[in-house]
Amino acid sequence: FVLPSQQFGTFWLHAVTDCDDDVLERNENNNQGTATMATVITLLPPPDFVVDSVAIAATGMSGMPVALTYTVRNQGFNPPPPSTSLWIDSLWLCPDTVFNRATEISLGGRTIYQGSVPLAPGLTYTSGQPVTLPQGISGTYYLMVHPNARGDVFEYTYNNNNRRFGNAIQITPYRDWE
Repeated sequence: FVLPSQQFGTFWLHAVTDCDDDVLERNENNNQGTATMATVITLLPPPDFVVDSVAIAATGMSGMPVALTYTVRNQGFNPPPPSTSLWIDSLWLCPDTVFNRATEISLGGRTIYQGSVPLAPGLTYTSGQPVTLPQGISGTYYLMVHPNARGDVFEYTYNNNNRRFGNAIQITPYRDWE
């Protein structure tokens, strides 16, 4: 069997046979056993995703698409395990460079598919799809990127350095001249 990538510690192996008592036996009290020694499972050094760069257009109009790009690097010691086929990067518009979910505006997420070649240590991926700015907002905002936002890739204690803010974007209200 294969253990989950985040499993580590000291464990005892227990075995139980005929757990539903389906086999008629003279002695039903000898169907369990425990290993005489504990098994120590060491954590495989995990990946660690960090945002290398975030860029968004300097100006945009409420309700209209705007160009953005960001690059994420695995600065960890191993790639994500093959069992992790995808993860979600979340994008946020923030009125300042301090993340506060109560004041941020979600721009949705980007699904990143690992594919046949895992994101090995030192490698990067770049996303450059445009995003539509929300209707009815104006002022100065910052784009914040949070890779692996749902924690699909186990990063152990390294998931605290994932967020990064980009440059400011000045958003003007959409003008309907009709």
